Amino acid sequence: MRGRAQPDTLPAVREENGTFQDLRPAGERSSALGTGAAGEGAPDLPGVELAQRSSGQILDSALDIARGRFGLYVLAASVVWVFARALQPFLGQQQTQEWMLDGRPGLALAAMGVNVAATMFVQQMALVLVALLAWPRLVGTRIPFWSAVGRAFLAVFPLLLVTLVISSVTFAAMCLTCGLGALYLAWKSSLVPVTYVVERAGLVGCVTRSWQLTSHERTDVQAFHGFLRWFAVMGTAYVVQMAFSSLGGAADLPEVRRDVIDRTGMSEWTYDGAVLALTSLFNGLGTAIYSVIALAFYVDCRVRRDGLDLARKLEDLRVAWPASARAEEVAPASFASAAGTATAWPASVSTSNAPSAAPRSAPGEGAPVEPPAASAGTPRGSDAPTPDPSSPPSLDAPPPRQEPPA
Repeated sequence: MRGRAQPDTLPAVREENGTFQDLRPAGERSSALGTGAAGEGAPDLPGVELAQRSSGQILDSALDIARGRFGLYVLAASVVWVFARALQPFLGQQQTQEWMLDGRPGLALAAMGVNVAATMFVQQMALVLVALLAWPRLVGTRIPFWSAVGRAFLAVFPLLLVTLVISSVTFAAMCLTCGLGALYLAWKSSLVPVTYVVERAGLVGCVTRSWQLTSHERTDVQAFHGFLRWFAVMGTAYVVQMAFSSLGGAADLPEVRRDVIDRTGMSEWTYDGAVLALTSLFNGLGTAIYSVIALAFYVDCRVRRDGLDLARKLEDLRVAWPASARAEEVAPASFASAAGTATAWPASVSTSNAPSAAPRSAPGEGAPVEPPAASAGTPRGSDAPTPDPSSPPSLDAPPPRQEPPA
């Protein structure tokens, strides 16, 4: 087809608020991510190719998403984790163990509850923040850092509420189905955080949207392959995250803490400061990897369920079409200007050689003036045929010459 050549990487597109299928070019720099003037003074990032992938290819695409900005993702997640890790010297396992030995179990349980709540809050905050920072990598635009931080912070509290409800239902399903129901619900709810922050689907909408993206029209081998793909991809992400978080959790054990302090001779505050920095970094690294893999799995589900790759290709054709159409419309106008026919012919002229429909009067005289027998260029008495006045005008014939009044 006519138009510009298709690029190797599809152009930037964005999602409309509240919809999943309407895409528009990102030239306006005002997407649902709230980018505003994102990318001012900086070139756009190259987009990642959209296609249906296997589990191994999804993990490879996660590396493509993280490439070039992975340091930013780890730094952002680590800074968020600092707030939770800073509570460990006051509400960690060392303090709760001492309170239990002193006969204050209520205070120990309260500290454990606050510690768990802070950990859940920070984990969700870091996960959605990395997802918001990495999502523009797929559409080829940039998002301001503080805009992503604000959106992630506002999304944490609703996500915590949804997570608590899903966890309660999952626990009940695990008890009633010997773990099978819990595994099924974990599969269906695995995209809840990403759909909430990327699509702004709402409290109920993020759950239904995650269910829709992980569902298949048939419940045969295709659905089983989808489950295996989720198990391989998200299972890898979970194992990597647990590996890094366990390294940080080992430093919180009271036995490890006492042994390191006795062997090195450092003070407790020095040990707590070093553990705060290292565990924040390890947890941030694990959370960044998990979030990027979850985003890659989400994109694959969008491609399979919504046809996101086809929508982007159609959008590219739609953007390219007006430019070619305008180029084709300019040619006739330029030709007409060069020929000197800027004004249109009168609608009353039917043909260049036809006589006038009625006699004309000269100014100031009532007597009619006899029209010429033939137009200029046609001699009297010639054998040239007289055209039919009812025939349409010829576009190649010049306009009739008007005789000056007598």
